[in-house]
Amino acid sequence: MTEAEAYDIVLGHNSAAATVCQGVPVQVEFWHVVLTSVAGRVSYTMNSAQREQVAIDGRRTVTVKAPKGFEARDCGGTLTAVYLGKPLTEAEMPVELDPAGSGGGDVEFTTDRVAFSVAFMPGSGDELRQCHL
Repeated sequence: MTEAEAYDIVLGHNSAAATVCQGVPVQVEFWHVVLTSVAGRVSYTMNSAQREQVAIDGRRTVTVKAPKGFEARDCGGTLTAVYLGKPLTEAEMPVELDPAGSGGGDVEFTTDRVAFSVAFMPGSGDELRQCHL
């Protein structure tokens, strides 16, 4: 697996679960996260890099490829979510992201529509101190 493929999302075939007659619409969204640190306080902004709707029926595998160049960098990270229904609203987005979660971790959204999420952030400490406005 290449580094770029590590950010791809694979959904689909599950022999332990029942299949459905019609596919269930699922959104897969990728965000770039820009971190800033001012006076020791970390803040972030997120910009959607790609959102794709796919239908999942349990019979076949669907791969949603991450956008080209989608990876965590010095002062930026990534956030990926798989969710049901319409695009997420601002009120449903995470209230905070942990910049220390450089190895990738689940993110808490303010909605129960998100079935899966993962964020990759740059490290903390000296690396994060470089991220000034």
